[in-house]
Amino acid sequence: LHYSKIADKVDMPIMLYQLPALTDVVLPRMVVEDLAVEHENIVGMKCSWGNMAYLMEILERVKPVAPNFKILCGWDEIVFPALAAGVDGCILASANIIGDHWVKIKKLVDSGKLFEARKAEMEIHKITRIIVKTGAAGTKEALNMMGIKVRKPRLPLEIGGSISHELRSELRLELERIGKVKIEPIVALPEEPAKIEERFGQVDVTAETILQNKLLVGEGFFGGDRPEMAHIDLLIGPKDGPVGEAFAKALAMVKDDPSKIEGHEPLLALLETNEAVKPETILIPKVFIRNLRQASMVFGPVQAGVAKAVIQCVKDGFLPEKYVNDLVIIASVFVHPHAVSRNRVYVNNRKATVMAIRKAVENKPDLDFLFESPARHPLKNEP
Repeated sequence: LHYSKIADKVDMPIMLYQLPALTDVVLPRMVVEDLAVEHENIVGMKCSWGNMAYLMEILERVKPVAPNFKILCGWDEIVFPALAAGVDGCILASANIIGDHWVKIKKLVDSGKLFEARKAEMEIHKITRIIVKTGAAGTKEALNMMGIKVRKPRLPLEIGGSISHELRSELRLELERIGKVKIEPIVALPEEPAKIEERFGQVDVTAETILQNKLLVGEGFFGGDRPEMAHIDLLIGPKDGPVGEAFAKALAMVKDDPSKIEGHEPLLALLETNEAVKPETILIPKVFIRNLRQASMVFGPVQAGVAKAVIQCVKDGFLPEKYVNDLVIIASVFVHPHAVSRNRVYVNNRKATVMAIRKAVENKPDLDFLFESPARHPLKNEP
């Protein structure tokens, strides 16, 4: 009755809008059918509902009796099956971002190339899932990533109108993958490592002084403000010194209160199974590991990145090869709970570890640098 009264009073085309997620109301198929038949100016319906059974019923029962009634898919995650089933078109939030992909898929379906259309849809399906989950906030976030500057959502979406750090990172990675966003280069070390015979002389360090120092401290950070950032704090020292003693206790998980170890279990740095690096290096997670996803980051890309860095430092002369069996390293590693890209986690931890080892061996930074440094902590204003 509501729709009929409006249709009788206006002389412009009317589209029905099915959006149960926000209205908590489903337009029954019989109502849609009656409106389509009885009112010429009710010209179609946008179905923003991921229920393919409902959509199929509308196509089956309404189209035969009202062939000019347009049925549009408004749920990004079911576009391919909806097009294959016979909808007339789509109105999609993600079309603001990947409209060219949807046009390609529509043309493939229209030409009967369903396998190619399905493959093309799967290429962007993760983006559509994120957009469906985050709505206007995710759409605007993506547009800003693409260099199309848009403002934050307006009321009522302004309140809580943002997406999580994790989803933002996943969205960016997907947009990078399909070429919508330029891939951010991973910053290289500021200088190439000098050869072993040159480097120690430059910093007044010898292989022997490294061994004689009972405790060397280093720190390295890479990755900017993204969740794949890496922060390494490490100690280097001989096995018969305080670092060696701490290494043994950590590996044996010896503590007065065993409950304090839970969630921070140490592990050796391995290049791969059965290949522990030299000097022996132990990793201790700083952030409490709450689930298998976080654990897989530590036992995967972080472990591999640190291990690769240690071997690289031996090869490049930052650690004296002839004393690798006498030294040990304790590395405290940071993994953000929202880290997504395993490759970025690996690369950032490798580079941060190389930097930390260099600083430890060369006693950097020195006081002159610290006095003059315009320090800006990367996490000072945003956790």
